[in-house]
Amino acid sequence: LGNINLEATPSRLRPPRLPPWYPDILVVSVYLAEFEKNRQVKGIYQLKNAIEDAVISSNHNSRPLIYIAGDFNGANIYPLTNQLQLQQLNKTATRGERCLDLILTNAPSCYVSETWPELGSSDHKTVVSTPRATSYKELLPETEIKLVRSGKIDDKDL
Repeated sequence: LGNINLEATPSRLRPPRLPPWYPDILVVSVYLAEFEKNRQVKGIYQLKNAIEDAVISSNHNSRPLIYIAGDFNGANIYPLTNQLQLQQLNKTATRGERCLDLILTNAPSCYVSETWPELGSSDHKTVVSTPRATSYKELLPETEIKLVRSGKIDDKDL
């Protein structure tokens, strides 16, 4: 694929507050320092493969919560979001009129995103995401529990 100017730092985390259906979190910080479209496509392809490898190499039977944040320099992220089933949390401009700094995840209902002013001499706004105020238990689908003693469901057992 050639020498693509892509920096990606993956980390696996197991924080104390995590939705129970995820074994851990795969966090990836990204800086895609390419402006030529062909090279951006190759960089996104390399990033997608690296994330797929990290998910496959997991020792768990279920997929981790995937959280990717970084500067994509306007690259087309559709192949990444489509094939890894990710959604973009932030939609507001982060540099001028463009949204270059993105947060992508496979658990968009668990987080909210805000865009803050630039820090120091940066020309990029700061993007922050935090867990929703509601507990993760509230996000689970409701389940109905029926007590069964003899194999028959009886109104008095409910």
